[in-house]
Amino acid sequence: MNYTKLTKKEFEALLYKEFGKYLELDKYGIECKSGWYNLIWELTEDIVDGLDSVLHIVQIKQKMGGLRYYIRGGDVIMNTLINIAESQSFNICEICGKKGKLNSEHLFMQTLCPKHAMERNTRRVKKRNSVN
Repeated sequence: MNYTKLTKKEFEALLYKEFGKYLELDKYGIECKSGWYNLIWELTEDIVDGLDSVLHIVQIKQKMGGLRYYIRGGDVIMNTLINIAESQSFNICEICGKKGKLNSEHLFMQTLCPKHAMERNTRRVKKRNSVN
């Protein structure tokens, strides 16, 4: 399934349906755009597959342009899987899931494909020009 087409509410509902006993997300839920939903789903599947230890997924968000996936419990293998996925997120557009790269031209860092990087920069230029 391609999860990038889902809304935040739809994706979170599926996550809770499949992995609810492991999720302890705060009131903000998942704090990233849908382009990373496939990565998040695959990572969560990999982590809970054959799980022998107690695990709580406590936060999933974007920070400094990359995915952050925080757990309480787990083991070295789980942390390695998380590190790999977090590294991969810097090559996936957070908005659409296509190939992307870190865009840090305007203080707020975000991993974007060329199309979404251009749209972001165009919006910023228009906003700046309307202020002047």
